[in-house]
Amino acid sequence: MKDLIKVTLDTNVIDPDNPIIKKLERYESKGVLRFYCDWEVIFEKQNLKTIDSREKALNWIDLHCAREKGAHFLPYSSDPKRIIKLIEQTQGWTFDEENESESKIRKIHSPEVKDIGKFDQKSLLNKNNDWKILLHHVMNRRDFFVTNNTRDFINFGKEIGERLSQFDKSFPGIKIVCLDEKFIEKIDEEIKKRGLL
Repeated sequence: MKDLIKVTLDTNVIDPDNPIIKKLERYESKGVLRFYCDWEVIFEKQNLKTIDSREKALNWIDLHCAREKGAHFLPYSSDPKRIIKLIEQTQGWTFDEENESESKIRKIHSPEVKDIGKFDQKSLLNKNNDWKILLHHVMNRRDFFVTNNTRDFINFGKEIGERLSQFDKSFPGIKIVCLDEKFIEKIDEEIKKRGLL
């Protein structure tokens, strides 16, 4: 099987009418790129206010996005240690690795969240969704995390690229990008590098 380019889509970039998305669909149809939308993205899209936008986004996700296989169908065991071991084997990482990665993501993405009780439920849920989407990306070792949320994933206030730099130190080689023409250029470079076309 070819080494497909795995692209995690953040909620804010899923717009079936976006011309960049349409260009990426062509790569998908050639079998060189695969989109991933995690459950948190689907949850956020299900809560869009306008029915047309919601249906359009969810239909696009169903048609174009893959999801990693989880450890949902495990053989029965009454031994909790065996269950944990089976889950870790199925997912390809330990719970300790996952917890450590999530902790790093939270500290970089939301350093202001030291006391969760001070945040309203909606903003905390949004932050949690952001953490989980990036966590799935990291743990599944996908290639590109695509977002237009530069405030939480790339910049830090007026410090341009500061969060991105921190993510790169914690997760060497992570590629967090915006949905723009520069990203298309990066995809073209990756296709050449891997000899996919």
